[in-house]
Amino acid sequence: NARFLLVGDGILREKLASQIANAGLTDRFQFTGLVPPERIPELLAATDLVVHTSLREGLARVLPQALLAGKPVISYDVMATVLDFVKPGFALPRAAEGGSWMPLLLSGGKEPVKRPIDRFVWHQAVEVAHPQSAIRKGDYKLLYFWDTREGLLFDLKNDLGETRDLGRR
Repeated sequence: NARFLLVGDGILREKLASQIANAGLTDRFQFTGLVPPERIPELLAATDLVVHTSLREGLARVLPQALLAGKPVISYDVMATVLDFVKPGFALPRAAEGGSWMPLLLSGGKEPVKRPIDRFVWHQAVEVAHPQSAIRKGDYKLLYFWDTREGLLFDLKNDLGETRDLGRR
């Protein structure tokens, strides 16, 4: 019983709306278009989780806003998930990382995210304040902060909130 609230706008909106209609899923999607910033808290309150679908935006303001509102955030694996909803079974380009969250979302959390490779690498440009990189492989996530040269290692299976740095034992 998943429902989708798409906030914002972009060049793919009309195409996505057409594909949703062709799939007979119009009743599950609501498009708001661009909204003033003061409406964001109200829209966040209406959600169970936030999926950041921009393929060009680096650290969008909605990500920390959602986390502060206590909402889980999905910001990577977006391309694979959107492609799977729009065209199930479509293979990602070889150089793209990620996996579809569709099985997880449609199964109520019972099915895992399926990825072609068991790792994910994310990097934030060093030109921004507090730049960082992250590597996730299996249940482990390594963070590296370029300005402080600090590394943190987490076991996500046993510490999803990333509160216990394994390197500080």
